[in-house]
Amino acid sequence: MSYDPLNALMIFIAVIIIFLIIIWPEWGLWYRLIKSLKNNKRIMMEDALKEIYESERNEQESTVKSLAGSLAVSSDQITAVLKLLSEMELIMFVERGFRLTESGREYALRVIRIHRLWEQYFAEKTGVPEVAWHNEADKKEHESNEDQMNEINHLLGYPKYDPHGDPIPTETGELPPSEGVALTDYRQSHPAVIIHIEDEPKSIYSEIINSNINIGMTLEKISEESNQITINIEGRTISLSKMAALNITVRDETEREKIEVAPGNLAMLNIGEQGKVIFISKACRGPQRRRLMDLGILPGTVVSAEMKGIGGDPTAFKIRGANIALRRDTAKMIHINKLEKVA
Repeated sequence: MSYDPLNALMIFIAVIIIFLIIIWPEWGLWYRLIKSLKNNKRIMMEDALKEIYESERNEQESTVKSLAGSLAVSSDQITAVLKLLSEMELIMFVERGFRLTESGREYALRVIRIHRLWEQYFAEKTGVPEVAWHNEADKKEHESNEDQMNEINHLLGYPKYDPHGDPIPTETGELPPSEGVALTDYRQSHPAVIIHIEDEPKSIYSEIINSNINIGMTLEKISEESNQITINIEGRTISLSKMAALNITVRDETEREKIEVAPGNLAMLNIGEQGKVIFISKACRGPQRRRLMDLGILPGTVVSAEMKGIGGDPTAFKIRGANIALRRDTAKMIHINKLEKVA
């Protein structure tokens, strides 16, 4: 068999290219594999610190079993993680489990701060659906640095609470006060304002947001039965499961003059009818809320229904001299007092 130098050269070059693809720094397969393994270990460590922090805040014990269940990993995996955290002096073992050290608590609060700032960013600055805020923040919290988060914090105007009402730790680890009671425990006869909505478990959170219930809304309890609670919120009557009501925290609202009440919304207007804007629902936030305000939909603005699209949606409304088309779902979030027709 004859020797072909060209083929030998091509094979040699191919071997070199494959070798470089595997071991090249920064983007080589081996480098990326090692980096991925390190990242996964760091993610599990940070998630464990957050879980231990939440358990301590709720005065619950943290054990290997409870952590493995919360993080959906094996007992062997979480044991290895806890061993590393202990060696790093981030946790300490106690009689029935473990607790955070001061350094561990500071680390946990940094991760929580990043997560909650990202949730607020997704809520206020993007069109990311509400159900996705938590998962997207979960991804971001392990890859963001302090400088980046300080910039986002400044952009957001230094919020004290995230869109679910959870307190956002400051850069130094300080937390604004938590207050309120679960809706299930609210016994007053007068209205209450929603200050927190728990976003776990997802099935219960979906029930709440599908009912168009949001932070800042004022509600009144109408009745309570063994399995559900009926409330009045923004002119709507809604029945919630006790599990959903347990995930809603409210604060007593005794100053009735501050309660936003309107008998209707833009979607209720027939062609030729007018309404005066009272407020925009708390369910409308971020870019969507800013767009409506930029269009001139502010308290006191008079809006008239001009024409409907094919099938009745969208509707064209005259707002400050301009015709603006709004979908029914959006129009329902603009609360109004209906005006009498002028003869």
